[in-house]
Amino acid sequence: VNTDYAGPDVVLQPGDDVCLIPPVSGG
Repeated sequence: VNTDYAGPDVVLQPGDDVCLIPPVSGG
């Protein structure tokens, strides 16, 4: 959230930038 890693307990505010990074296993 807003260029910081956020835990599952973070409450998003209007205007927050959110980037979802799924766990990826290389292969």
